[in-house]
Amino acid sequence: FARLAVFRGGCTLEVAEAVCDSNLDTLASLLDKSLVRRRTDANGDERFWMLETIREFAREHLAASGEEDALRRLQTDLLIELADRAGMRATVGVPGKWDVDLVAPEIDNVRAVLDWAAEHDPERGLALAASLEGFWLVREPSEGASRLEPLLARTPDAERELRAHALRALGGALQLSGETERAAPCYQQSLELFTASGDEVQTANLRYRVAGNMVDRGETAAAWPLLEESLLTFRQLSLPRGEAQVL
Repeated sequence: FARLAVFRGGCTLEVAEAVCDSNLDTLASLLDKSLVRRRTDANGDERFWMLETIREFAREHLAASGEEDALRRLQTDLLIELADRAGMRATVGVPGKWDVDLVAPEIDNVRAVLDWAAEHDPERGLALAASLEGFWLVREPSEGASRLEPLLARTPDAERELRAHALRALGGALQLSGETERAAPCYQQSLELFTASGDEVQTANLRYRVAGNMVDRGETAAAWPLLEESLLTFRQLSLPRGEAQVL
């Protein structure tokens, strides 16, 4: 009962088993006692959830148990796996569908984890926020920016590839929020990190992003060489989606 309080947006049986070491018999018992409710979400999955007053009571027990940090880390890892299954790492030219609707039922849990991570494990929180780049771009660019920016500020020594992805995600979120000037240095720093790593696809992607931002800021002539470089790389790597977007 206490462990289930980590889920702000409810959970499926599979996730309750993975994070809370729960099982169907335990959940059935909690249902019988009206401590847990059950509903079917838009994807057709059964979700178990708590009324907020009951969840607050469960959270008091969770806090007393000392287990929350370990549960949150498990929850974060599962949410990152979900984001990857949904194709949320928004890399231009890489095949795959962005299944935003797969992530949407878990967004309240994402928010709960990011609230926890900001204080207790910002690098893990940054990994989650960056993995959801496509979701932020499509549904919540302003929230994405407000989540990524403080996490980046708290993790200056995070692994280079993670920072590169997170800066790209922040740049995209700011760009779609109409903040093109603030997006520019994020894209530029991300490009520098990906170039240093030798990742050709990501470097081509960021050249395209930097150039697109420059065009939006009226610097079309200066953007042209970057667009040509990006286009050439996508053609050499036989990535027609990237080629199409640059064109």
